[in-house]
Amino acid sequence: LLKETVNGIERIEEWLPVSEFMGKYEVSSFGRVKSLCCRRPPKFLKQYLVKGYWTVGLSKKGKVFHRTVHRLVALTFLKCELVITAFLAIAVVALLFDDPIHFFDLIFLD
Repeated sequence: LLKETVNGIERIEEWLPVSEFMGKYEVSSFGRVKSLCCRRPPKFLKQYLVKGYWTVGLSKKGKVFHRTVHRLVALTFLKCELVITAFLAIAVVALLFDDPIHFFDLIFLD
């Protein structure tokens, strides 16, 4: 468990599974990535720079996929906020057009 204090605010590191590699890897709110498979305790993955971005190699079915760490953190931790933001944006558009029925059409489109 890692703690960090920034501008007098203490933050605790949170871990969530990487959705694309469910059950194999987790990413932390501090940008660390660990492997959960076949290791006790979990192994922290080495990060390397590619075009200025910290990157890790994640494997699935014998193939290695390179993913940037900032993108893993964003997709994992900001997913809920992005869905809410998109929902609110659609609601605003529907209100601007004064068409509540159209609002529901936008939400439930496939």
